[in-house]
Amino acid sequence: FISFLNPLVSSAMASFASAAIASLGAFPRAPRLRCAQRRAPRHVSRAHRPTTRTAVEVAEKDPLEDFKVAAAKLAITLLPGEGGLRAMAGVLPAKFKGTFLGLIDSYKQQMMLALEDEQRASTALTAIFKDMVKAYAGQIIGTPYEFPSHHICIREPFDYYQMANAYIGSLVEFDRSILRYPERWTAIKQQLDAGENVVMMGNHQSEGDAAFIPLLTEVSHPGLGEQVTYVAGDRVVTDLLCKPFSMGKNLLCVHSKKHMDDDPALRSGKMKQNISTVKAMQRLLKAGGVCIWIAPAGGRDRR
Repeated sequence: FISFLNPLVSSAMASFASAAIASLGAFPRAPRLRCAQRRAPRHVSRAHRPTTRTAVEVAEKDPLEDFKVAAAKLAITLLPGEGGLRAMAGVLPAKFKGTFLGLIDSYKQQMMLALEDEQRASTALTAIFKDMVKAYAGQIIGTPYEFPSHHICIREPFDYYQMANAYIGSLVEFDRSILRYPERWTAIKQQLDAGENVVMMGNHQSEGDAAFIPLLTEVSHPGLGEQVTYVAGDRVVTDLLCKPFSMGKNLLCVHSKKHMDDDPALRSGKMKQNISTVKAMQRLLKAGGVCIWIAPAGGRDRR
């Protein structure tokens, strides 16, 4: 499809294609979500209503950046269905092409299991992957987002929170999923509404862990998932493929001791950010009504 674009758009898309790597995606309306689970939270008190903000620009902006990003997203929108996505793989570097096509095949297979209809699966796949590529276009062609010590989820102008939930939700069989110990979640909600703090600690089993609380508590405890703040290691806020999904969560960003010396030149900056993160956590806990989720073992649990 590049041949149909003007030279400037072609340049923007070529830049994106050279850096893009197949990863997670987004689907604005997950086909397996029930209607009640697709609705926005209905009862979130003003005191605990999540603050929204737009991405912060941290570098000098290319005067044509907005146009390049918009042109790339328009080109992605105009791709003709699943065939267009597969054709797009042809402009990717050889080392990424096979991975991208493999991800299309594997995701479609899972969607067919859920929808039991190839045409519907193809339609869902197309929407998911178009949103996936658009999400990365802003990071690759535009100004990359830099996470502060305390990051508040970005809900506008693009809702990254909903994007992450919908992508994982497309793969969840809600009819067979069980939220255990509902009374504990009720106690957590009551404590937060009363201004108390809650800290949850658990294993880290998959890349989708951060989406499970919002997805599985939305019907029984509306808004609870939006109140969670996750302690995040450096990978999920620096890795290009993770960033759009991390942008949709409240985060306290830390650098682990294990990776502190990966680049000696960055050690001082990492330590300063860790101190800033500890201070931010102290402020949150002092204010009250905060729910913090932490996986002490980090990625080591994912084996």
